[in-house]
Amino acid sequence: MATEFASMKRLGIILTGAAVGLFATSCKRDEQDVLEKLAKIESKLASIEAKLGSNPGRGRAAAKPRGPDPSAVYSVDIGGAPYVGVADAKVTLVEAFDFA
Repeated sequence: MATEFASMKRLGIILTGAAVGLFATSCKRDEQDVLEKLAKIESKLASIEAKLGSNPGRGRAAAKPRGPDPSAVYSVDIGGAPYVGVADAKVTLVEAFDFA
């Protein structure tokens, strides 16, 4: 009985060692894949930086989107639109929105 237990214990140790070895091999292979992908990314980044020039932060500033002039008065045709209040009011507030 003791020899069977010792044999099973040895078999368990051997199987555990084999599993650890396979796991380590798999991790090394995964690590190699990650390193290859990282090298490709670094190569692409270097290419992009070369296209931008030696000082990428000093390029043309992004254009600010222009909106309506807040100091201007705009005329909006509301003919036929539903309204609340007097039809010939001096001030008309128009609410517009997009359903998209």
